[in-house]
Amino acid sequence: MPRKPGAHCSLTWEQRVGSTLEGNLPQYKVGSNPCNVVIANITHPDVDVYDFRAYHKKCPYSSQSTSHVVRDEDPNSPTHWTMLDLGVGEITSHNDTKGVMIKRDRGFLCVDDNCYYYTTNSRRFFYR
Repeated sequence: MPRKPGAHCSLTWEQRVGSTLEGNLPQYKVGSNPCNVVIANITHPDVDVYDFRAYHKKCPYSSQSTSHVVRDEDPNSPTHWTMLDLGVGEITSHNDTKGVMIKRDRGFLCVDDNCYYYTTNSRRFFYR
């Protein structure tokens, strides 16, 4: 889930370059589709198969994820910066992306149009 601003974490080799082999290049070739993502159904601009070839995180709103908790980032909320469990109605199947989020800027972005967060807020779920 999102880290507190200013908090740092150490990433493993696999998380940085997409390989479980220390000191090796990524195991997946450029242009391959190891996640079996349906690129034709993704409507978010500038997304292609190359975005799904590195280390991935699963969207907490997807039924394919094992963790269904999100951090409350609303500063006006009484539960600000606490982890909240998602309800059963908030978890949807991400058929096109299999729940995989893409790496964007300084975090991960869910580009599946069936995401509950996207359908209710009209913006993509972003994880920092």
